Amino acid sequence: MDISIVIPVYQAQDSLAKVVDDLQNASFLRTKKWELILIDDFSSDSSFTVIQEKANQYSNTIGISLHKNVGQHSATLAGIKEATGAFLYTMDDDGEHPIKYLQILFESLENNNTDIAFAIPSRSEKNIIRKTLSSVFKKSARWYSDGYGDGSAFRLIRRSIYVQLKNHQAPFVFIDEILAWYTKNVVFEPCQFLTSNKKSTYKPIRLLNLYNEIMYTYSSFPAQFLTKVGVFGSLISFCLGLFFITKKLFFKTKLGFTSITVSILFSASVVMLGLGIIAQYIYRQNKLLNRYPQFSIRERTDEKG
Repeated sequence: MDISIVIPVYQAQDSLAKVVDDLQNASFLRTKKWELILIDDFSSDSSFTVIQEKANQYSNTIGISLHKNVGQHSATLAGIKEATGAFLYTMDDDGEHPIKYLQILFESLENNNTDIAFAIPSRSEKNIIRKTLSSVFKKSARWYSDGYGDGSAFRLIRRSIYVQLKNHQAPFVFIDEILAWYTKNVVFEPCQFLTSNKKSTYKPIRLLNLYNEIMYTYSSFPAQFLTKVGVFGSLISFCLGLFFITKKLFFKTKLGFTSITVSILFSASVVMLGLGIIAQYIYRQNKLLNRYPQFSIRERTDEKG
């Protein structure tokens, strides 16, 4: 199989049929042996009926319905575990991703000899809340996690990378963070996303919950925050303590409540530092439980793998 295309589907009865038909008519795919894997994420509309119709219409289309709603990334992973292609595309179900960019991503991946190619929207029509949350997440991904700091659901991934995701067992999944465990050899291709008429299911509270899950599952932010606050507070209180001790010893100044305040600050800082050390340990144990890989082989000279 040359290419696998995975599309997680949720409440997309009005947009999915066109997306599938456009893929089936794509000139880039006509010369390829390819499969389309549609994962219905427990939609309450007729999305799976559309999937069944398209699976009957096109022999290369596979439809899967999940028992409950698990979210875009877990549904995508369910499709990835079914994929067999040498290359894997992931796309949305709303028609926002232009079909012509399948070839552009493929050429970008091959020309740059990378493992993953992302289509990045050249401009965003999302509201200010979504833009702000997206910007905060991307910056924090650069600072506190292994993430790329950018990305989208429109991706092309080599089999040597995506096949390793099939063993991922953690209950919470964020595809881009897991991909970054295995490779940093990526390319970002600017893309003019199309306008989607599908109403977004990502409400602000849901985005905040997603951000929270990512920070505590894949990020070292809590551990780093506690540790840095503890170290900074300890240094400040230690310096203040020396200052007031010097005043007491050499200038006979009465300390009063100042000494108590410095002592409390120092004690609290030491506690924060201790919590930070514990958090660092928990973070490393979390990576172990998530089966963080020791290495990822990109290429080899023999025929294994």
